[in-house]
Amino acid sequence: KAVGHPSVLAIGETGLDKLASADILLQKEAFVRQVLLSESVGKPLVIHCVKAFNELIELKKRYRPQMPWVVHGFRNNLHIACRLMQENIYFSLGERYQPDVLQHVPLECLLAETDEGTQDIRMVIGRMAETKNVEVSFLCDRIDENARKIFFRQ
Repeated sequence: KAVGHPSVLAIGETGLDKLASADILLQKEAFVRQVLLSESVGKPLVIHCVKAFNELIELKKRYRPQMPWVVHGFRNNLHIACRLMQENIYFSLGERYQPDVLQHVPLECLLAETDEGTQDIRMVIGRMAETKNVEVSFLCDRIDENARKIFFRQ
């Protein structure tokens, strides 16, 4: 009932974490329920994923969601990032991103966050802009546009 409230912008954080103590099969079951909830209420899914990207991609292919998926705090390598990009998954990066990943992630697939550290969001975006070799204001506008497209769908 609560997810239908207008102030709820997304479902999550949900996901798969092979370093967690919960059995991966139980995690998959809970994750699928969140995918179905996301689809039923028409809200994006914010995902936590640790060492389970193969499973995440498999579930994305199986359920073919219409709602956007955002992997938050992405710190993995370029190979995994490319596989996620093939599935049209968005990336939210914090202060510990991989520079080569950021170089390859298209601006239209990018968000920024402060979830994993103490840096101000302006510092995170400033470093990202430097890595992408774009103006900070341009990157801020692009991230704002992405957030509106993902979380404020009309």
